[in-house]
Amino acid sequence: MDIFIHDPQATLVYGIEWADWLATGDSLATSTWTADDGITLGNDELDGTETRVIVSGGTDKTNYRITNHVISALGLEDDRSILLKVRHR
Repeated sequence: MDIFIHDPQATLVYGIEWADWLATGDSLATSTWTADDGITLGNDELDGTETRVIVSGGTDKTNYRITNHVISALGLEDDRSILLKVRHR
């Protein structure tokens, strides 16, 4: 799991690269992001083998998990999470 420091006043893009997970000839079909309560998810994007989401907010000195659930064209499913440590910078 990737870990990032996120300022509570920041609006940033976080992403996950799925190329190593995909089987030869497979592609990402859908991507859904979820987050712990208290942090805000904005627009998300699926671009080839990478998924991205805009994240804002959070409470200082609180950790949040954002999770990306993908389904491939072949029907394979998986989740990957990012831990955001919200800290004033």
